[in-house]
Amino acid sequence: MKRIDRILVFIVLLQLCIGVVLYIRRNRLPSPPVPELTESHPLRDEFQTLASDCRTLKEWHILAEIYTAYGFYAESEACYEFVLSKQPGDPQLLFESGFLLSQMGRCGDAYETFKAAIAAGHPAPQDCWYFIGLNFLREENPGEAEIAFLEAGDLASANLERARLKYRVGDAQAAMDLLEPVLKQEHDKIEPNVLAYLCQKELGDDLAAQQFADRAAATPKRIRGPFYTQWTRLEAALVRVGFRNRLVDAHARSEKNRQPISEATLQAALVPEWNEQSAFRLAEITMTRGDYQRAVELWKEIIDRRGPSTLSLARLADTYHAMNDTVRAVETMKQAIEAQSEENLTEVYEKLTQWSLILQNYQDAEKYAALQKLWHGKLAFWNADFTTAERYLFAAAKQMEQSDDAWFHLAETYRQLNKNDSALEAYQRCLSLNPQHGNAHRGISIISRMPSRKADD
Repeated sequence: MKRIDRILVFIVLLQLCIGVVLYIRRNRLPSPPVPELTESHPLRDEFQTLASDCRTLKEWHILAEIYTAYGFYAESEACYEFVLSKQPGDPQLLFESGFLLSQMGRCGDAYETFKAAIAAGHPAPQDCWYFIGLNFLREENPGEAEIAFLEAGDLASANLERARLKYRVGDAQAAMDLLEPVLKQEHDKIEPNVLAYLCQKELGDDLAAQQFADRAAATPKRIRGPFYTQWTRLEAALVRVGFRNRLVDAHARSEKNRQPISEATLQAALVPEWNEQSAFRLAEITMTRGDYQRAVELWKEIIDRRGPSTLSLARLADTYHAMNDTVRAVETMKQAIEAQSEENLTEVYEKLTQWSLILQNYQDAEKYAALQKLWHGKLAFWNADFTTAERYLFAAAKQMEQSDDAWFHLAETYRQLNKNDSALEAYQRCLSLNPQHGNAHRGISIISRMPSRKADD
């Protein structure tokens, strides 16, 4: 190769290298913001790693969601602004940014961003209008809020808000009219039934009001509207950082290897960031391998850190029972009942019955067996299984003749089954034990206002 040729090749290569460097510089993404956390913060290093590893716009977007989930709103806003500068008009990014601004209380900015998301063709414009309406309510502007909720179309959550607005200004009939489609869509949800109860009370129809009250009392379900959707999205972002991320990885590895999550893995998850979920699993594993003393320490730590709960105290009681310390198991299980943090106490009373028999405390065993039946009946009642509820509650009331609670729930069950004569008798038994039982008085009043009382089967 001639000397001139070598010079030309060198020049071409040099220009190519310069072009590559300029291209990389032009397309290299800047470093995203990092929350200012103290050195002792358990997530400080993880957030710094996440930020330093951001190489693409998708990773910037993921980081924005994580920041929103953890409440680092300023950093999240900066991430959304950057991604939108590269992908202007992205409807999903605009929607998420609008939701973030709503959480920050910047209702005006959120309004403009949600409107931009709608204009950009967001697939769920009704969700945008719903959040716009909520922000107008926060600004105490019910007129504009109602217009926004109207734009949301047949969205149940929006129609529920419109009905609430009518009820608040004293127009119960208009509220009921707006509730009709909501009750058809969400008949088994608490919110529309509670509002319908209030409206019917205002309209003077006590019987209809009570029917809606009964529906509300019979269900724990709530309407899963747009806010629930966003909450679910952010919950998914939470597992990308912290102990949740470590547990997800550990669970994936355990499934792949077809082995349970190791004790060492759970212990390691507790070192940088103590969490109840890991501690609970660790205590369960420790119990399984028979190290009851260590399990007791872990249950007590959970109770000390999170406060007493029915579940944690019950598991501590189980551990004492496994150690053949039945006396302490019974005392701890009684504390579990006093905590009253769980709706289902049937298993608690079942164990107390068994342990009392072991201790030959036969009177206590009989008492706990009756309470177990009472709770079986209550659960069946709350699940609208009134036939099962009747069977258990009748047996409980016969064993617990001095329990106004047992007689009241039996009366309520009879009323749901249209056994009104039996219901009245049970209500009266309840009132003989507790003359101030307002709900029993209410039940009698409801039956007395019924157009025709049906005879018991």
